[in-house]
Amino acid sequence: MSDKYDLNKEIFDDDSGITVGTPFCHEHCCAMVCFDGINFECVECNINKTSTAGGGEKMTNLKESAAAFIPSKMKNVADLPSVDVSLELKDGEGVDDAGKTYKYKYFEVEGEKYRVPSPVLGQLKDILEVKPDLKTFKVKKSGQGKEGTKYTTIQLT
Repeated sequence: MSDKYDLNKEIFDDDSGITVGTPFCHEHCCAMVCFDGINFECVECNINKTSTAGGGEKMTNLKESAAAFIPSKMKNVADLPSVDVSLELKDGEGVDDAGKTYKYKYFEVEGEKYRVPSPVLGQLKDILEVKPDLKTFKVKKSGQGKEGTKYTTIQLT
């Protein structure tokens, strides 16, 4: 098999060294569509291939991927039964439904991300002024929507 059909090689323009195409599946195929730099799908044969050059895993088709898809959704600090005040707080950035960028604070517990709304940080600041040795707290959430959600931060230990 020539390099033209080898999925582990890209097609380069010999003069410039720039990639000018993607690998082909079979001699009769016109092109392979690259999804992510690793996985390719034959346009004519509907055959999925994986380029081992990028260290990829075996690709599934769109239907299989959609069926196995689990959306990643950030949780809220109120979803936890208790929160340790020594957790590392990180900065995040998102885009709302209107396309506007916003910033938020979050921490991770067991691989899950939990957002900490600004009112919770303000309430926690007030609690720490009175009880600087606080170790854990809980947050109760009521209402829904951007304007209707209320948070109550409760000291535990």
